[in-house]
Amino acid sequence: MVIIGITGPSGSGKSEICAKLNAAGIPTLNADKIYHRLLTPPSELLELLAEHFGQEIIRDDGTLDRSALAAKVFAPGAESELETLNRITHGRVLAKMNSLISQYSKMGCSALTADVPLLFESGFDKECDLTVAVVADKAIRTERIMKRDGMEYDAAVARTSAQKPEGYYTSRADVVIKNNSGEDELEKEVSALLEKIGEIIKCQGRKK
Repeated sequence: MVIIGITGPSGSGKSEICAKLNAAGIPTLNADKIYHRLLTPPSELLELLAEHFGQEIIRDDGTLDRSALAAKVFAPGAESELETLNRITHGRVLAKMNSLISQYSKMGCSALTADVPLLFESGFDKECDLTVAVVADKAIRTERIMKRDGMEYDAAVARTSAQKPEGYYTSRADVVIKNNSGEDELEKEVSALLEKIGEIIKCQGRKK
């Protein structure tokens, strides 16, 4: 099974790309969604986060207060806190993702997209046959985050400022999609990506 790793900074439009690939018959595993499911109480992961970041990140109903956690890890100068969050969550999220990938493979799926924001940091890129970086200008990403998450401007800027620079992604990925333009241009980018994925599937088929 061909695994396509999708990554890029927050607000770049990774989910949009994955939705188009999904419509073309390539299912997606989303690391963020897996992370959120692992935080559903009762949750060992939630307990570990509260242990480090404090009980104030837990709401009265026992669920994670994402805004409270974000305020701690995306604040200026909080790089070490963000690294700690990633260290606590990475292994558990990727273990669950590998389990789901195995299930898709057993079902005879020919290709699967893995939407992993920290693809290179986690080392999951080594599990992929093709890596794709989705990037966009910071101002555009900030606007998308505000609209998507109902976030105030300053908080959205803090979020984008905490991300790796664009070059971090573009220098490591096999394919780069610049998601600044309109729908027509994006459709062209996705069509080219689908062609490349098809070629890899054919190549692997010949190897078998």
